[in-house]
Formats: sequence, C-alpha cells, structure tokens
Amino acid sequence: MPWVADGVDISESRATELLVTIAWRYPDVFEALMKKPWLLDGVPSYESTAIYEIRWMAHTSPNLASRILAKSWMDDGITRDETIVIDRMSSTIRAENESLQSEVIRQVTEILDMPFLDSVESPDAMAVRSLESFEDAGSAEFLELMTHPAVSDGIDDEEAKIITLMAGTNKYKPELVSVLLDGSSVFKEERIVNLPHSGKVLLAIIRFHDRVTPSPNMDYLEYVVRHHEGFMGEPLPTNYVVWYFVDYVSSGHHAGTHIASNPERDPAIGEYWRAPRHAAHEGGHYYWRASEAWISEGGADMLVILSENARVGRPLVHNREQCTSFNTISEIADAEAGGDKYSCSYRLGQRLFLDLYHALGKAAFQRAFRNLYSMRLRDDPTDDCEGTELALCHVEMAFKSGTSEETAAKVDKLIGHWYYGRTGSHDGDRAGLVALYHEMNGPNWTNSANWLSDAHIGEWYGVTTDADGRVIELDLEDNGVSGPIPPQLASLVNLRELLLGYNRLRGQVPAELGGLASLTKLELNNNDLVGEIPSSLGNLTNLTWLRIDDNELTGAIPSTLGSLSNLTRFNLDDNRLTGAIPDSLSNLAALRHLRLAGDNQLTGCLPAGLPNVANNDVAHLGLPSC
Repeated sequence: MPWVADGVDISESRATELLVTIAWRYPDVFEALMKKPWLLDGVPSYESTAIYEIRWMAHTSPNLASRILAKSWMDDGITRDETIVIDRMSSTIRAENESLQSEVIRQVTEILDMPFLDSVESPDAMAVRSLESFEDAGSAEFLELMTHPAVSDGIDDEEAKIITLMAGTNKYKPELVSVLLDGSSVFKEERIVNLPHSGKVLLAIIRFHDRVTPSPNMDYLEYVVRHHEGFMGEPLPTNYVVWYFVDYVSSGHHAGTHIASNPERDPAIGEYWRAPRHAAHEGGHYYWRASEAWISEGGADMLVILSENARVGRPLVHNREQCTSFNTISEIADAEAGGDKYSCSYRLGQRLFLDLYHALGKAAFQRAFRNLYSMRLRDDPTDDCEGTELALCHVEMAFKSGTSEETAAKVDKLIGHWYYGRTGSHDGDRAGLVALYHEMNGPNWTNSANWLSDAHIGEWYGVTTDADGRVIELDLEDNGVSGPIPPQLASLVNLRELLLGYNRLRGQVPAELGGLASLTKLELNNNDLVGEIPSSLGNLTNLTWLRIDDNELTGAIPSTLGSLSNLTRFNLDDNRLTGAIPDSLSNLAALRHLRLAGDNQLTGCLPAGLPNVANNDVAHLGLPSC
C-alpha cells in the first residue's frame, strides 16, 4: 500500500494495526478488504473507523462482515453515513444477551439486504442508528420490532425516513410506534437545500396531522442549518435534518437522529413567536452534543444568539434569565441532580461563551469555537485533554492555544469568573447597591441574603456581576421591595437586566434609567408607580423586553418609545394612560407580545402594524386602525 511507504498519520497507523489483526484472525475478511481500491490511497478517519468495526463484526459474525464488504457501496471510499451503518450494525450484533445473538445476527443480515441499504444516504444511516437504539442493542424488543410487517417486508428509502424516529418515540411514547409504522396518519413536509460545506441536505418536518401549505417552520429550519453551518465552518453531522412534532416532549430536545418538539411549538397549529429561537437551539445540537451540559447547552444557546442577531438584528445579549441557585459553573458540577442544576447549565454556559465573544471579537471567537467543536469530533493525543466529551480543559485549550498572552489572560479571567467565581471588585457598584438597599427598605425584603455583608456583591441575592465585578443583572422580583426607585440605580452603568416587578414600589419612574444604555430587559410591572413614563426610556435601544404594566401611571405614551426597535415584549396595560397612541410605535417590527388595554383610556387610532402583533390586546381598546 503506497501510503505505508510514504509515512502514516494517526488514522492510518490505527488502520495498519487493525489490518494486521484481521489478516491473522479472519483471513477471508482480510482478503475481501484488500480488494477495495480505497485502501490504496490512504485511510482517512471514516475509513479507519469502518475497518475497526468490521474487525469487531468479524469476531462476532464473519459472514455478516463479508456480506457488508460485498455491498457495492463498499467499493469506493467509505463515507460518514456508511461508517454509521457499519458501526451501528456492529454494535447491534454484540448483544449482551448471548441467547439472542444468533437471531439478532440473522435480523441484522436481513436489514442489510433491505432496499434502503442498496445505497447509503443520511436518512438510511439515521434509520439504522434508530434501529440499533431501539431499547438496548440486540434486545428482545428489537427482535419484536423486526417482526412488524412494515419492517419485515423490507424498508425502502421513504420508509427509512420514518424509521429514523423509532428509537426516540419508543423511549418516551411506545404506543406511537405502531402509528409511525402504519404511516397513514404521518405527514412529511420536505425541502432539499444546498449548503457550502454539507452539499445537498434534506430537511423534513414530520407531523401527525396534514399540512397542505408549507409552514413557516421549514423556512426557520433552512435558515438555522444555513447559519449554523456557515458560522461553524464544518459540515452538519448528517445530511438529513428532521423536525418531528410530537406530544411526548414538553418543549423540545435533540434525539441524536432528529429534533423532537411539542406541537405547541409548531406554527402550523398556532402562533409560537419563539419558533425561530427554538429551532436554532435544537438545531445547534447537531454540533453541540455529548459534552458537559454547560458546553452542550451553552454552545447551542450561543448559536441562537448569533443566528437571531443575523436574522432580525437582535442584540448580542443573553436570552435566558439569570441563575439564582448557583453562582458558578463549578457549583453546578458539584450539585445533586434536580432543581435548577440543568437549567442553570444553559444560563451560565451561554453567558461564558457570550462574554468570550465580546472580549475576543467575532473572528477570534469563531476560530476558537470551531476548534472546540473539532475537539469533539476527534481525540487529539497531543493535547492534555481526555477524550472527546468536552469539558473545561477543552474550552481552555480551544480558546487559549496559539493566542497572545493578552488574549489568554482575557480567557483566564472570564473562565475564572463564570466557572470558578473569581471576580474583580467594583467599589462604585457596591456603593450603588448599598444606597438602593437603604432607599428600598432592604431590611424588610423577603430575601436579602449577603446584602451589606463582606461577601462579593455577586453573591448578594439577585445580583449578577461580570468578570470585572460590575453589576450586570439585578433581579429582585416579588421580593417585598418597597419605596421609590432611587436615581442611584443609574450608576450601575453595565446593567443589562433590571427586574423589579411584583413589589410595592411607589413614586415615579426615574428619568435617569434612560441612561442605562446596556439594558436589555426592564420590568417594573405590578407596583404602585405614578406619574408619566419618562421619554428618556426611548434611549434604551438594546431593550428587548419592557414591562411597566399594572401601575398607576398617567399621561401619554412617549413617542420616543418607537425607537426601541428590538422590543419583542411591550406591556403598558392596566395603568391610567391617556391620549393618542404614537405613530412611532409602528416601528416596533420585532414585537411579538403587546399589551396596551386594561384601565388605560387611550384615544385616536391604532398605528399600522399593531393589530398584526402575534399576541396583542389592542382590540379591547375599541379604536379604529389609522
């Protein structure tokens, strides 16, 4: 073989050792292998993995190994999908229950002869993967599935697309397996797209109700795979991307073979304004999986933030509420299962990646993010990190390797903050919080843990800080807070979220809040605030969420609020507002939730666009359209 004489890489070295073993123990299989032309021009990783699995298959069933080598698609180079088929068949026949093994081997051999494996594309590979994952590999349940007429009569290419869903459905709602196999109540919506790195990708949406016209979800799905593949610079792990709407999930998850979402997430049934973000997160798991939760979920969330910024210009800010149960990622790792352990993995993981993005810049972050993903694909024996299940070591290596001392120091600082809790101190923000505590009746709060103590302010209840010790989130919602909102809040200039709803605040909304330029979420709802809405709030152009409902505010809605083009939620209902609704509110194109009615006495007409907001109450105002 020429590549041996030219020197071998890691993959080829592994293949050489395997071929020697096969030649010694399974000469017939070795002879069949050596007839394959692709062995002459080097052995990349997919082919090396295929040889490894053929070796194990030969150990259990030399006949099956020879049958696979006889398939026409084994004559050219081994693809990713063909490797999956070989790997999953090899896994299936190594059944733990030895009494079932001969029958399992027979059934796997029958699968190999089915029409869908005359050639191997991604739907076929995912179908074999699903069959292997049906209960335990080679189990009695797997054998029972193989007796179903829809399977035993032979699976064709179209049926393989549904077989892909078998394992996930059986795990959560086995009574639906027969419905899927029957097929009469299963409906597919498909689209083929061409991607720069992946080539042709088949997108599919599968439902249990007919949908004659295409739903927006297919557009969302196409956008997601295009964006994610472009940002990651790597092909999707499959060329068959399936979005399956089924009620065994409360929201959504990635099953490995497909995305599964609750039908409530499907705009074909009803409006779900977060559908693009939902698709982006679950689609992100095609890249970010099989790692510590804060990396898998944080990485998928980071792709959501990036894709929504590219799609609709949403600010590059976090999209989940702060974690109040844990201050650091390391605390999550040490905690018992349950509670907020898993949800906080999302929240803290995305914050670390987002801060790395802002600290390093797009190009450097993208390069490191891609490096991190490549470490999930293959184990590099030259680094100090173990395996391909990503952990802290991999993140440090990916973001620091080959960088300057200055960049490495930034990475250390951010990891130190979000992972370990090492944070700088900022005396000015501490002073601002102390003033707030005294002005807002801190001694009578429901929870004031660590406030005014020597603990770092990031450990004070409801306070989140960045790596420099600056306050970025203040969440005192429903905490017995009372009194006026102190103008000193404006000194917390890095504040991104201010959540003071469901308290007993009184007095006016300070105009100084309009100086908090980084604010993305402002909630002052369900209090006793009076006076007018300050026009300065129109300066908060990064706001995505504004709630000042259920107060006693008076006067007109400031026209300056029409500058808040990133708003998705806007609640002013149940105040005592009067006057006309400003025409400028027509500019709020990102709105998905709008509330203006209740006790307000607004006049005039409804500016264009407001009646079309997905979730609104403007009909209750009784006003004509402008």
